[in-house]
Formats: sequence, structure tokens, C-alpha cells
Amino acid sequence: DDGEEVLDLLIEIIGGVDLPIMDNRSSDPFVVVKFNRRIIHQTSYIPKNLNPIWTLKTKAFFLFQVKAKELFQDIDGLCFEVIDYDAYSANDLMGAVKVSPRFLYKATEERREFRLQPLMSKGSIVNHNVKGKLALRCRRATPYDKEFLKQYKIDMVKEARKDPIKLRGVAMIVKNVGTGGGGYVKTVVEKKRKKETIGTETVVKYKIRPEPDPQRKTQTTWMTKEEIDKESFNESRVWLDAGSGMLAKVFLEIINCKGLPNLDVNVGLDRNKTDAFCKIVYEDCICSTDVIDDCLSPRWMPWMNRAFVLHMTHTSSPLFIGVFDYDSSLHTSVESHDPIGRVNVDLSKLRADTEYLLTYQLYKEGTKISDRKPVNGTITIRLRLEVPDERHLVLSCLQPPPTIYVNDSQKRDFLCVKYTCKGYDNERFDTNVILSYIEELLAYMNLVVYLKDALINLLLWRGNHRVDVRIPVKPSEQNADGADALNDMTMKERLSYLVERYTKKTTILLPIHSMTLFFSAVTLVEKPSLLPSYIFGSIAWLLIAVMGFRHNNPDPWDQPKTFRDIVEILLVGEPLEPPPTITKNQNKKEASAYRKKWADKIKELEKNSVEEKRRAVREAREEAEIDSAEVDLGTESKGGLNLNPLKPFLLPVQKNLGKLLECVRFMKNVMLWEECYFAFWITCASIILGVFSLFIPWTFLVIWSTRL
Repeated sequence: DDGEEVLDLLIEIIGGVDLPIMDNRSSDPFVVVKFNRRIIHQTSYIPKNLNPIWTLKTKAFFLFQVKAKELFQDIDGLCFEVIDYDAYSANDLMGAVKVSPRFLYKATEERREFRLQPLMSKGSIVNHNVKGKLALRCRRATPYDKEFLKQYKIDMVKEARKDPIKLRGVAMIVKNVGTGGGGYVKTVVEKKRKKETIGTETVVKYKIRPEPDPQRKTQTTWMTKEEIDKESFNESRVWLDAGSGMLAKVFLEIINCKGLPNLDVNVGLDRNKTDAFCKIVYEDCICSTDVIDDCLSPRWMPWMNRAFVLHMTHTSSPLFIGVFDYDSSLHTSVESHDPIGRVNVDLSKLRADTEYLLTYQLYKEGTKISDRKPVNGTITIRLRLEVPDERHLVLSCLQPPPTIYVNDSQKRDFLCVKYTCKGYDNERFDTNVILSYIEELLAYMNLVVYLKDALINLLLWRGNHRVDVRIPVKPSEQNADGADALNDMTMKERLSYLVERYTKKTTILLPIHSMTLFFSAVTLVEKPSLLPSYIFGSIAWLLIAVMGFRHNNPDPWDQPKTFRDIVEILLVGEPLEPPPTITKNQNKKEASAYRKKWADKIKELEKNSVEEKRRAVREAREEAEIDSAEVDLGTESKGGLNLNPLKPFLLPVQKNLGKLLECVRFMKNVMLWEECYFAFWITCASIILGVFSLFIPWTFLVIWSTRL
């Protein structure tokens, strides 16, 4: 032959036989095929299998088109490298097989097993053997073979349009590089960015994924960062309606994520990055956004699947949002998509017909509160609540939120839903979970700072309620001539003129809580039978006092709905005052100073607590004369003690701590008016019971009950 004969070879990587163990007990093998030291094909890896079998789905077949002259010029032929996949470290080479050009040229679909040989760094094979074999089959490709693989590839591309990650970095095409080089299979890597020169300026544009705006494909296929940011905040055009509630509608839009970690750094190509998508779980509905592949700061555009109308059944139902890195179902070893972070949005304190643009930090799960850092980026959402009748919203809290079970047909999606709602599986024994529970419980000891401050304010009669009053002042001489104009004024105008001239408006702080405590103590001493009524009244008083304390915070985002607002809703159907408009960075300096003041007080308390512990330990050492003992003052375990043998004893403790924390969190949310409707009804019930108790003859009942 003149060497111009073109060979179309269909090569099948059948499987491995008795491959070496590279991990603890098994290996995760995959095969990389090279020609002229260039990668032309790669299979999927088979998890935990020393005798793997590759199929069409795991990329066992590939077409190899090459000129006969080019094939025989490379005396090594095709090199099949068998590699052990490692997710968190470098892959390990198990061995290699080199198939000669003569075998490929004369192959007749006969199954052949080749013994693995160690591969040196320069590509040469050493003569001594290693354990394991690789089974291959090769023959000339027929037109049917070519058409079949072509159609299979088209079908996979169609599937990738619905799920664009499945073929990323995996799809293979056969190309003839011409007379200057060998034929090879090239990995298709989609270009995600490009540079354009506009006038004298060069700008970088990014490809919009997963697809541009169908109505403006030319303008939205490639956009700059500034254009992408601006476009992402436009109003959504596609809304998914979900849920069966009738109480209200929650309009949710996932705008963007920023600074996500790269969870695909060790998977496939070096250009791989996190393939982000969000999972939304609210009551009886589960929704997902589109997948934005290879992007650490994804933006979901108005024409994408990012907007949802969620129907509310109970006002206290939390809204869960989870952020994940998509892992293709073609990777059979991956049980679930990789979680990045999750947020829990409390909808009960949102006002109706008000648009909220909220940014939440994503934390790494499984760490203690003190160790948490926003290393996993942020998520920005847009929320709006549409309530047909706010009375029903308030009345819904007279009954507890219903228990709702959600199902999913796919295990991978079910695990995503489970993580979105509950985080990592805390039902499994983990000492870090126990330590995080203990630290959270100890964090509630910081309430001592607030209680101490409140007690001092009560005892010193410090004012807490602002009242505007007018005090008499001497009129200024500049307005003396205004008296001549009184004859031309109406009675109302005269009164207003005189008030402004002879009085001055000032604000005083009344110690309402101290006055209430003094009156209650005096009357209780004189009439002990008022004790039950005062007990109920003190509950309402405490909740209203906490609500007032929260409203002293200059940060408008930290101010809950007031008792007065909810009463107005019950009486007239809506608050009499419109919802306030919160500007960007409103009262930012005052809010920072307010938070710093309380943070300094908490640090001082912790410092004093540590000093007291050290003093107690020092005294104990002196008494026991144990100078060499090491005492750990913290809750963190410093040693390397293995607590696994204690699992049967500590696992029930972990579960009970989790249940206890759920109750404590709910009580905290009610006390701080985070669950404002529950706090309102508890306050109302306490007032009603306190008034009702005034008419019960407690003295008579106590006397006769003691006689019995």
C-alpha cells in the first residue's frame, strides 16, 4: 500500500481481570487510551472492583480513525493505561498495556487478554510483570457501527441539553489531523470565555449557561460580568407554581451564588469547576433550579428555571434552600450530589407586599459554631409574600404546624432533600456533633449578660419608654410681633401658634418596667392571693419587654413585628401604618456600634468565667497538692482518644441533645419574637389568664384544699 489507507477501527475495552489492590481492600479502575502520547479516549471508573466490566454506558466502545502509515510509524501502537481513581488525591497508575500496530491492523474481533506491565515516566514499559490483565476486542468498523455510535452520541447530546453536565469533558469525537499528525480522539471542552475588542478597549465576555435568552440569543449568548450582574436582577419570566396551601403565596427567586468552593478540582479535566444548582424544599413541594456548570459564582438569569411560587399552609413553616455541586448519574460511584451549604429562611417575620433582597452566608457543615467561617460562599435570593387575608395568617398559629412527609423517586434527589432540610445525617454517631450541641447549649449562657443589664435597669429606674412632651419656655422676641396677627387666625391656628410659641417639644424616657415592678411588688405584699394572676401577667410582661428591647436595635432588619401591628391586623385586616422602606446600609454605623457593645459585654463575661475557672482549679490543686495535673478548661478534646467504643452510650446522648436543642431553639425564637405570631398568642393567653385569675378566690381554695 501507499500508506494512504484510512483505518476505521472499533475498539472495545471489555474489562479487567484480577487487577491489583491500590486502596485498602479494592480499587476504582478506569482506562485511558493514548496514541502518540496523546489521550484519545477515557472510560468511566468502576468503583471498588478488581474485575471491572465496561459497557456502552461507561464508555467501553470508541472509534479510532487513522491512516495506516501514521499507525505503523508509531511502533508502540495504542497504549492502554489502567488507573485507580482517587477523589481526594492523585490517581494511581496500576499498569499499562501496549497493543502493536500489527495487531490493530489484523484484528478480527477476537477477545484478547493482555497482561499489565509497569509504565515508566517516559512511557517505556519494563519487562517484569505486574498483577492483572486487560481484556480488549478490536475490528474494522462497519457503516452500521459508525451510524450507531453517531446516533448514540446525538441521543446523549439531547439528554445533555436537559442535563448539561452529563457529557461535559466526556464526549469524544474522532478527527483526522491530516498528513502532519496522527488521527486521535479529542476531548470536547466547551469554551466558556472570550475576548472582544470594542473600539480601543478589550473586554472579556462569558458564555451564558445553560442557555441564552430564547428571545435575544444574539445579545445574551456572550455577556460581560457587569451585564450578567445587571441582567440577573431583572424580573423573572418563568415561574413554577408548587404546593397545595391556601394561606399565602411565597414568591422566591434564586438570584446568584458567590465564592463557592471548587468541588470538581480532582474530577476529570483541570478546567472543571463546581456545577452549582439549588434545591428548594417548602412544606409539600420540592423544586430545583437549572444547573450552572463550571462556575464558582453562578448567576441564574430571568429566563432560567429560578423562580417559584410556593403556596403556604402554615406561617411557621420554614423555607429550606440547599446549594449543591451537580454530579452526573453517569458516574455510578456517586450516590449523591455534593452539598455546599444550606439556609433556613424564617417567613413569619416578613411583611406582606414587601420585596426582600436577602444574602445569606453558606457555612461548612459539621463544625462547631466557634469554628464556622463563611468559606463556602454566599447565596442571594429575592422574596415577596402575597397574603389574601392577613387575619388567617395570624389565626393559623393557633394550631401547631402540620407534619409533612415528602418523597422522591430517585435516591440521589432524596439525599439532596434530606440534606437541605436536616443537614448532614446527625443520626450517625459523631463526636463533633456532640461537641457542637454542647457548645450551642453553652452559648445560651450569654443570656446572663442581657438579664444582668435588664436587672440593673430595673433597680436603678432607668428609662426605657420614649415619650414626647412639651414644656413651657419663654417666648422669643423675634416672634413678639406675631401677636398682632392673631386676629386674622382661626381658633385652631391660634391654639397651634400659642403652643409653638410658649412650649418646646422634648423627649423623656419613662421607667415603665420599673414602675410596673414596683406596683406589682407592693400590691403582692398586701394581697398574696394575686400571685397566680401576677405569674401569668409576668409572662406577658416579659414577652412585651423583649419585643421593646428588640426594637431598640437600630438595625431595621432585626426589628420584629410588634404586638400592636398584629392587633391591628386582627381588628382591621392590615396594619394601619404602611411597612417601612429600608434603604441600603440604613443605620449601619449605629447598628455596628450596638452589636459591638453587646459583643464586648459577652467577651468580658467569658473572660471572667475563664478566670473563675482557673482560680477554682488553682485552689483545687493547692488543696490536693497536685501540681502536675493538666486540666482542660474547654469543651474541645485535645487528645487522640478514640470514642468509638463508647458509641452505644454516647449515641443516645447525641440524639437526646438534638431533641433538647430543637425545643430550646423554638423557645428562643418565641421569646425573641422570631416566631412573632406564636409570641403574640402566648402574650394574649397570658393576659387573659391573668385577668381571669383575678376573679378566682385563691385564698378560699387554698384553705379548703389544705383541710382536705
